[in-house]
Amino acid sequence: EQLKAGYLYKRAETRKAKPWGQRWFVLEVMTDAGPEEGTVVRTGQLTYFNNSKDAAIKKSPTVIHLKDATKVQTALGKTHKTEHRVLLSTPDRESGLMELGHGDKEVADDWAKLLLFWIGPPKVAQGSIGGEAKVVRSAWMEVKWEAHRAAELTDDDLARSETISKSSPSFARSFFRKKKEEAEPATKPSRASVEASPPPLGADGTEGAEDAGADEEQTFAWAYVALLSEPGSGGGLTLRQYTDEAMTTEVGRLQLGYRVQAAVLDDPIEDYETAFRVVPDGKASDTWLLCPGSDAASADWIATIMPSA
Repeated sequence: EQLKAGYLYKRAETRKAKPWGQRWFVLEVMTDAGPEEGTVVRTGQLTYFNNSKDAAIKKSPTVIHLKDATKVQTALGKTHKTEHRVLLSTPDRESGLMELGHGDKEVADDWAKLLLFWIGPPKVAQGSIGGEAKVVRSAWMEVKWEAHRAAELTDDDLARSETISKSSPSFARSFFRKKKEEAEPATKPSRASVEASPPPLGADGTEGAEDAGADEEQTFAWAYVALLSEPGSGGGLTLRQYTDEAMTTEVGRLQLGYRVQAAVLDDPIEDYETAFRVVPDGKASDTWLLCPGSDAASADWIATIMPSA
């Protein structure tokens, strides 16, 4: 599966009159059957060609095995069109370092973030090779939509030759959660045994009339949540919300992607202490807060969404 492709400048390992040359790079993920039923193993691979035409016919590829790579950094340089650098530590280069460059910071950062995720050991995830979408698990629970924003990259400068490096931890994303309003609905259904006995839903999938007019971003609402394994979707898994257990009326969908994160809240919300946050892979994706009936249920959902965590 191809994740990204495009031209980057590559620095030659030996000193030449023209140390930088433009090459066509392709980042791919190879998917194989996993060690257990219902799992797959995904391995990253970076390949470059002289140009896009050579890439189309797979002529003279040079392969960088990301499973053996150990580090990704970004850097600032002086050479025109290569000012924004991506430094990849890999044994596939004699020097142990591949230095790439681009004139656009956003393009370079995007390559760096993808490479940072795919270096190291292959990743085991829920999924299958080919076939139809499959429900991995499902349950009634309370759900809250939450807007997010990506954190700004910091400028931690490290001296390296003629470049100024930025260490890989700067790629960690942070998200904000709007403060929960103090006002609560007058009544709220019990969360006891919610996976077996959900409260009745209205035609629009909400808890009932008492929630009418409430701020949707601030309010938890009942939904039948299903985690589906979809071989054709990037990353393999999606979360969906339905108004019924037959899953006939879908009211929300979250494509998780390869870099999905799921974790309990650092600052638990009163009355929703068992909630956990799901942060999908994607610059403009919303996040979901899911609140099953117990800490054990939350832990099971997190382990299913992130089996290699």
